[in-house]
Amino acid sequence: MSLNTHRWSEALRSTHRHTLSSPVRYQGVGVHSGLSSTVHLTPYHPRSDQYLGVILLGHPLSEWKISESLWSTSLIHPKRGRVSMTEHLFAALYAAGIDDVMIEIDAEELPILDGSALEYITPLDPTPTIQGGMIIQREAIDLPLDLHITWLESSIKTLIRPPIDNAHALSQLQIHLTLELPPIKTQRATLLTIEDLYHRVIPAKTFGLLSDEEALRSQGLIKGVSHENTRVYDDTGEPLTPSMISSEAAHHKILDIIGDLYLLSRRPRGSLEVIRGSHRLNHKALYFIKPS
Repeated sequence: MSLNTHRWSEALRSTHRHTLSSPVRYQGVGVHSGLSSTVHLTPYHPRSDQYLGVILLGHPLSEWKISESLWSTSLIHPKRGRVSMTEHLFAALYAAGIDDVMIEIDAEELPILDGSALEYITPLDPTPTIQGGMIIQREAIDLPLDLHITWLESSIKTLIRPPIDNAHALSQLQIHLTLELPPIKTQRATLLTIEDLYHRVIPAKTFGLLSDEEALRSQGLIKGVSHENTRVYDDTGEPLTPSMISSEAAHHKILDIIGDLYLLSRRPRGSLEVIRGSHRLNHKALYFIKPS
């Protein structure tokens, strides 16, 4: 592990809330729009508990609603409009242990960067959130044990979380995922340890099927796709460009899940079993998990 990875894991497993130690800027193109997009992250120490969390375009994340989206996560606000492709940045913020941050973006779609969350997490340097001279305690939210949701070929359900006697185990969230998406051969991935998170999930690139390309382009999508930011699988189920990560597509599905769970604004605690997975399924699970 690099020094920064140690800092991320310490912040992730801490009982205290964290923000950034310094501002961060990203610039790239949107994977669907193909348009240039710049994102600015600013350290944020809320003045009261009422304002804890992410401030997106000047408004608390709790004020943003999930809009319908098949290919990514899109959020909508009555005063600020739509922001899409939040999941990769949010997965990076989760993995770096960042709870409180201000986000500005000059376009509707966040940049795809390298197609994973690696370029998003690399510059993040967590530091404890301070309020009134005090470090703030982090709250968790338990995944309900009766969670079992299906949508088309996808399903997600909670499991009884077994203890893992490992100094590098994640302390709160576990995910077991099976990807069944022909022609890709069945892939399995887990999120159980720090190594799973930083070496297999965070670097896993977004992916797609070559057979879907024409239909997606006809809908005005994937204008920013390249072999550098997307793993494309051909009709035999093989990637057109090789990957260094085993079961990369399945690991990217886990990346999407933790990015979507970040919308809970509290650290999820529990164990999930996921078959195939999709953003629509994740969104349905969020409505079930969120406290009333």
